[in-house]
Amino acid sequence: MESERASGAGQRVPGATHAISYQVAAALRERGVTVTFGLVGHTNYLFVTSFIELGGRFVAMRHESGVVAAADAYARTSGGVGVATVTQGPGLTNTATALVEARKASTPLLLVAGDTVFGTEDNQDIDQDAFAESLGIRAIRPTSAEDALATSIAAFDMALAVRCPVLLSLPQDIQAVRVADPTIAPAVIPLLSEPRGNELEAAIQVLLKSKRPVIVAGRGCVVAGARRAVIELAEQLGAPLATTIQAHGLFSGHPLNIGLCGGFSVESTWEILSAADTIVAIGASLTTRTTRNGTLFAGADVIHIDSAAHGDFGVSGDANISTRVLLEQLRVHRGRRSPWAERPQLVVPEDASDETGMDPAIATMTLDRVLPQDRIVVLDSGHHLGWPARYLTVVNERSWVFAQDFQSLGLGLAGAVGAGQARPDSLAVSIVGDGGLRMSLSELDSAICAGTPLLVVVFDDSAYGAELHQFGPVGEPIEPSLLSRLDFAGVATAMGAQSATVRRVGEIEPALADWLAAPSGVFLLQMYITRSVRGDWMDNDVQHQSLQDAWQI
Repeated sequence: MESERASGAGQRVPGATHAISYQVAAALRERGVTVTFGLVGHTNYLFVTSFIELGGRFVAMRHESGVVAAADAYARTSGGVGVATVTQGPGLTNTATALVEARKASTPLLLVAGDTVFGTEDNQDIDQDAFAESLGIRAIRPTSAEDALATSIAAFDMALAVRCPVLLSLPQDIQAVRVADPTIAPAVIPLLSEPRGNELEAAIQVLLKSKRPVIVAGRGCVVAGARRAVIELAEQLGAPLATTIQAHGLFSGHPLNIGLCGGFSVESTWEILSAADTIVAIGASLTTRTTRNGTLFAGADVIHIDSAAHGDFGVSGDANISTRVLLEQLRVHRGRRSPWAERPQLVVPEDASDETGMDPAIATMTLDRVLPQDRIVVLDSGHHLGWPARYLTVVNERSWVFAQDFQSLGLGLAGAVGAGQARPDSLAVSIVGDGGLRMSLSELDSAICAGTPLLVVVFDDSAYGAELHQFGPVGEPIEPSLLSRLDFAGVATAMGAQSATVRRVGEIEPALADWLAAPSGVFLLQMYITRSVRGDWMDNDVQHQSLQDAWQI
């Protein structure tokens, strides 16, 4: 049952005699915020300069959507709160796509936006709260200078406690006001929910009779820190461990790990999942892409452990707490079992490279071998993303950023900037398609100016690949999906990055060798990819299936 508690007593804030903008920045620094991503304007300039004066790092992006995408990836990679700042009006509305992505992913993120006094004569004035709420984003706005600091801290605490993006609008007319000796109210933090007894008992009875259980862990396990508990449950049950695409890397290196569950599964993993008589889905939303349009677990009992659990055997509660309670009660009934399935082996597909470019699967497997293991992989959306999902390994769940809950192109490059700031000692790798890079090319300048090493790998088929492979097979003309060939490597060099273009798989390692020996700055690798290879995950896409039905194929 959900409840609330107060965390700590009210406390004084450093710099309390300074202006509101300084007090807010100081309070964030006190709460451990070291990096803010932003784009300055006249209504957030004081906040940004105060944050820098207090020793914080300000990472300037080139578009407001990139500001939020960078903060989103920072939060996912660091496990903390991402902080972003933009100016009022169009500065805020430009964040919309990235904000929705963060909301759908339950990312703890504070967006500090300047604001006018609502109703004043200003070309940039909008009802910012209404705008945010229309996107499903929580909005907080102080009503006076006296409550501005307390309101700001409440917004940060809400983002952390509820794990969601929160918009904090700071009216410009109060930012320079000095309020003497303000006090921060204690944070109210929701207690984690525990499972209900009757739900647990039903789940245990299913597991006691199960002979071929499989555990599928989702992003909820990452957020809740449930990795150890889930592994112990798997070892108790002798159950293979799979993850959704959002939790890729959660069980890296464990002998029970069988890889991804869903549309990006390799065939051998799919066979194990299809043979299961019980699926224990923990912290996973069980979307149609995870279940292959509802067909993957059709013959199995599904125990769904999640804060929003559903189905005949749903267990409502925090992923970590519920798994531990289930594990302890299961131990009472029986001892550990041996694994019922062997770990699947990765099969190298036949190389389909041709004169136009490389087979994307073979190219990705080459990257997996060439790149250092200590890497953070950030994916942009597009047809290409299935190959890195399937063939690029990561050492843990915090080294993988799959910001695809809204499936928007153009957020991945900015996300890689944020991930690089969260983990500067690891190599950030941005995997983008040529369509997505055209949308976000300005953020290459952000990456160069940010200063941390970043490898940008462009899967270039000179097309919007998803549309090419979606509409072409049903007889529609492909010309609207085609793009002109652009020399991304040349553009990157002109902007101040290092770069190379490769057309054959054998050229990848030599092109990267010198830079990988001592990574510094940004390196862009433009890889020509053949259009002849179509990702099999297209067959499991709901939109693609609907299109096939519409054409009565």
